[in-house]
Amino acid sequence: MAARDLEELLESAAPIPSAALDIAAVGQRARSRRRRLQGVRVAASLVVVGMLIGVAALVSTSGHRRTVVAGPPPTSRAIPIVVGLDVSVPIDLLDGTRINLGLPDSVGEGVTGATFANLALHGSVYAKAGENRGWRIDVVPGSIDMLVPGGEPLTVPSGSRSSAAIVDRPGHRLGFQFGSWALVASGDTLTPADIDSLLAGIALIETPDGFVEYRGSLPLWIIGSPDAALTGRSLDVSVFLRNCSSQSPQSLASGLTFERAAASDGSSVTVLCDPARRIEVQLRGATPLTDSELYQIRIDLAFVGPTLAAIQAGQHP
Repeated sequence: MAARDLEELLESAAPIPSAALDIAAVGQRARSRRRRLQGVRVAASLVVVGMLIGVAALVSTSGHRRTVVAGPPPTSRAIPIVVGLDVSVPIDLLDGTRINLGLPDSVGEGVTGATFANLALHGSVYAKAGENRGWRIDVVPGSIDMLVPGGEPLTVPSGSRSSAAIVDRPGHRLGFQFGSWALVASGDTLTPADIDSLLAGIALIETPDGFVEYRGSLPLWIIGSPDAALTGRSLDVSVFLRNCSSQSPQSLASGLTFERAAASDGSSVTVLCDPARRIEVQLRGATPLTDSELYQIRIDLAFVGPTLAAIQAGQHP
């Protein structure tokens, strides 16, 4: 009941009432006022929502945006795995190298249905060509606010492909947002000059099928961990650009070499190599692959990126 209604009720209930108490009329006026108040609240809510939409539009076009998600959420975007007579798994590395990994159905079902949220890409960038000083880069779908929590926002240079950047100075980490993908650069040093160099020299683009490719001016190289790591339901796939790490590999008719090993967690690891093209693929699962399954595996190189081309030529940035 509104304050005015309560006042009328009190007046009517006074020792010497000025008019007879009419509860029905008071209630009717209260209901009318409540309907008018609800209408005002709805209109105000619509105005507030419109203002928030306008603010969101302004924030989305500003250079200080902290979190950007472009297109479908990365957790729901499926990697374009082709299921036919076998399972063909496309894996694009940061340098643009594309590998189509052909797996028998019995093995490929372990990664079928994987999304980009199951993929991580790794590499390193150098301060400049010929200088052995650089930083590790890790690229995953998500937000830099989650990967570099509590970081200090930075101004993104004009013309940068990145929509936001955050620095963690004590941890020597610098985060970038590129659409729905986040990149974190980390190293032993992160001086103001290093930060300026990385802000200007690191760039990613998202390809039409959802992968990302490095397009920065700083030379891209490799690190000890996989260049790409895909986590499936019952199979993990790791891709390395390097000479084969197997100590005593066996040969397959396809030209690939393989070696089986047991991991410390009890899982089985099969290392497959294409020695001519400097590509190594590791498959980790609960049980070892059979000889029949091994003979059906293919490593098709659809495109050679500049980093792999340099490795194949024996060069280093």
